Amino acid sequence: KERLPVLAVRDNVHFPLLVNTLLVVREPSLRAVRRSLENDRRILVLSQRDMSVDEPEVRDLASTGTMSEVLQASPLPDGSLRVVLRGSSRARAVGLTRRSGSFWSEAIQLDEVDRDDSLKVEAQARIAVETFERVVQLNKAIPPEALQGVIHAEGPGATADAIAHHLPLTPPQKQRLLEELSVGERLNEVLRLLLHEEQVLNLGSKIQREVEASLGQSQREFYLREQLKVIQNELMVREDRLGETEEYEAKITRCELPEDCRDKVLYELRRL
Repeated sequence: KERLPVLAVRDNVHFPLLVNTLLVVREPSLRAVRRSLENDRRILVLSQRDMSVDEPEVRDLASTGTMSEVLQASPLPDGSLRVVLRGSSRARAVGLTRRSGSFWSEAIQLDEVDRDDSLKVEAQARIAVETFERVVQLNKAIPPEALQGVIHAEGPGATADAIAHHLPLTPPQKQRLLEELSVGERLNEVLRLLLHEEQVLNLGSKIQREVEASLGQSQREFYLREQLKVIQNELMVREDRLGETEEYEAKITRCELPEDCRDKVLYELRRL
């Protein structure tokens, strides 16, 4: 057990062996980071149960979090801190209290357990990496370098954590994965979430193609309709001119002009 300052975070869950950058604004969290910097830079990161709470109390924080190291803390003009953290291990908060304006807790390191066959776990990890690669190709919001981080993760448990870190999951989903100490069970859940994400992305791509095809057809039909309008207007003008020509020809015929004059007038009429 080690008593550490506690950093309460919302809208995110931190995993071991991964680096997170966050903006620390709230006073209790600022004090926790400063206490960490004054000591050995270690801090316990706990996520809020309810992300909408602005001023969390002890009851609002999860009991399982990540023991982390403060790599960097850069002060900003408005008094906030841009903090870079690297997770080291899962940990359970025991005796979480709030004193001196910040949260403190004893942190008990949690070790992974593996109830499944090692070959099965290895196979799960390999399938998860292959599926994640397809998801990265479909989801442009996931940076390509995320795949390299997953490929080079140290062990199946770290592979599951790295994938969970980059997937667009809700904080409660990530919290459940953080609390799962069985590597096999965690990989199973990550695989399920990966396959769901792949299906959603494939369906989204299909819908986008159908919409684009529909728009393309609509634009083509609009262009053809505009062309048709021009042709119809041109035909109407020509019909008007033809009607005018026939009227002149009838008048010329009624005038009983001499043949040479009539031929000349009809020539000019044809030109018209």
